[in-house]
Amino acid sequence: MQQHEERVVKEKEELDEKKDKLKAFFGTKIYDGMPEREKLLLVKQLNAMTTYSDILHERIKLFPEDGLGELDASAVCKAQDDACECCQ
Repeated sequence: MQQHEERVVKEKEELDEKKDKLKAFFGTKIYDGMPEREKLLLVKQLNAMTTYSDILHERIKLFPEDGLGELDASAVCKAQDDACECCQ
């Protein structure tokens, strides 16, 4: 895999970790006690992060197969039960 492709994969992995942490935060007492406006902004942030992650996933799918070696685009997808439209 080329260096710029590795950076894209790493960026998606890091972004997906942040998304997971934000989703987990939604179930906390701290989140429950926040003003509604701030909650709305966090939901918007998660939506933007999801869109960004989806775009990175689409870019990864365009990487040449021979450049991916053992990795395939679905390997960086965190979707469960084939929920990712990109991987189908």
